[in-house]
Amino acid sequence: MVTMSQRSVGSILVLSGGPCSGKTTLLRALRAKGYAVIEEAASSVLRDRYLSPSADPLGFQREVLRRQLLLESEAQGELAFADRSVADNFACLEHIESTVGRNPPIASFRIALEEAWRDALPRYRKVFLLEQNPRFSSSRERPENFYESRQIHERIRHVYQTRHPNVLEIAWGPLASRLKAILAAAQDGSP
Repeated sequence: MVTMSQRSVGSILVLSGGPCSGKTTLLRALRAKGYAVIEEAASSVLRDRYLSPSADPLGFQREVLRRQLLLESEAQGELAFADRSVADNFACLEHIESTVGRNPPIASFRIALEEAWRDALPRYRKVFLLEQNPRFSSSRERPENFYESRQIHERIRHVYQTRHPNVLEIAWGPLASRLKAILAAAQDGSP
């Protein structure tokens, strides 16, 4: 497994939130402004179609964590914006435990996840928790219904609020105003 200490990037600013919170749109805008971005690992796993979160949720999550660490290790420069982080895996693990229960493979994954989080935390300077679009819509990559998407969002919020010291909530609104808020907070220099 790739560890965070092998990475080249100086600091990571995390964009997170439940489905339909505008993470991808914001990352595209940040990339267009010249910022380094780290794509969402889960999306790449879904595109490969060899692991399914419904057929093998734990196997899928293990691969998401592996790719998250790999993508972060390949990032270059002083600063990168990331679509999610290692911590999002905790929210997914809570969802898996609520559906399949706690069993030995889940316990071993939790141990690996805790270790990855300890290594990653110093690199995650800030977390921007993005409010979801009030006009939620499902898609092929976003199969959850509105209720499920809210549950996921609340799990993500809880994970970050209990695990990271610098979480900033970004209200839903026009792309330009969200982008302005993120860039202002990114440039303020605080941890």
